[in-house]
Amino acid sequence: NAYSPHAEIKFIVLNRDYTETIASHREWDGGPIGHSKIISGFMIILSRFLNSHLVDPVTGKKLWTLLCLESIFQKNYKTLAESNDARKHVIHDLAT
Repeated sequence: NAYSPHAEIKFIVLNRDYTETIASHREWDGGPIGHSKIISGFMIILSRFLNSHLVDPVTGKKLWTLLCLESIFQKNYKTLAESNDARKHVIHDLAT
């Protein structure tokens, strides 16, 4: 068992829009098609890991939380106050 009963281990999985992820570094990996293939490969590896590690085998607690980055981007809110409130809610949810 790789997880110690003496430490609480949690993963925060950051989910970002796939198209934006590819477009942000379209020159990497030989261009957007190559970059999308690399990102897809990492997504497969990550999903296999997450699916096989849903809970801590010692405590039974959930090991990871999915955080959709769109939920905290300023561009998705009308005001700075709204986005700050959303970010506070995310931090609260992660901490509890």
